[in-house]
Amino acid sequence: MLMSAYFSPVKSISIWALGSAPAVLLVVSLIALDNVGGERFRIADVAPGYVCDGAAPRVCLAEGTTRPLKPLAKGLAEQAGMLSQLGIQVPDTFYQEVPGVPAKLDAGLFIFTVDEVNASDISADRIASFLAMPAACPAYFSPTTPPVKALRAQGLIAMGLFERSSASSTFAQVAPGSGSADPVQGWVTSNAWNEWAKATYPKLKSCDLDSIDLPF
Repeated sequence: MLMSAYFSPVKSISIWALGSAPAVLLVVSLIALDNVGGERFRIADVAPGYVCDGAAPRVCLAEGTTRPLKPLAKGLAEQAGMLSQLGIQVPDTFYQEVPGVPAKLDAGLFIFTVDEVNASDISADRIASFLAMPAACPAYFSPTTPPVKALRAQGLIAMGLFERSSASSTFAQVAPGSGSADPVQGWVTSNAWNEWAKATYPKLKSCDLDSIDLPF
C-alpha cells in the first residue's frame, strides 16, 4: 500500500491509498470533529479528476491539462496499432502523472515536460516514448539504482515505433532489414526488432524488468 498523509491544525488527515484492487485508486479524507464524549470522523471519497478520450488504448489527462488530449489519443492509437499487428497487447488506458497521486500499476503512464502540459500537440517521438512505458513499475521511482536495462529497452521500443510512424521519413527511405548507416536504426526497422519487441514489451508491461534481454 502506498500512502502519504498530511496533518493540519484542524485535525484533518488526507490519505492517498492504493486499494486492494490494483486499478483502484482510493482517496480517503478523514476529518476529525470535536464532539462531546470523543471525536467522530466524517469520511468522503475524492478521486483525482481525469478527462479521457480514445479507446484501446484510452488516454486520460488530469483536469485542467487537457489541451493535447485529442492529438495525443490519435497519435497513441496509430502507434499502438503497430504493436497490435505484432500480437502485442498494450494497456487499456494510459494516465497522466499527477504529483502526489500513486500511479496505477496496471496502466500506462504519461510523464509530461513542463512545455508539454499546455501544448496543443505532442510530437510522434514523445508519443512513442509514452507507449514504451506500459506500466508505472515501482522500480522506475526507486531512490536507489534505476533499472538501466528497462530504460534502454524503452528507448529501443520507442525508436522502433517512431521509425515506423507516419511522422518519420526514415522508414519510407530505408526498407526493413536493408541496412542503414546507423546500425541501431537499421535494426529497429528490421524483423529482428519485431521479434524482440514481442518478447520484451510484455515484460515492461508486467514489470518483469530483470528478465529483459537487450539485443546489444
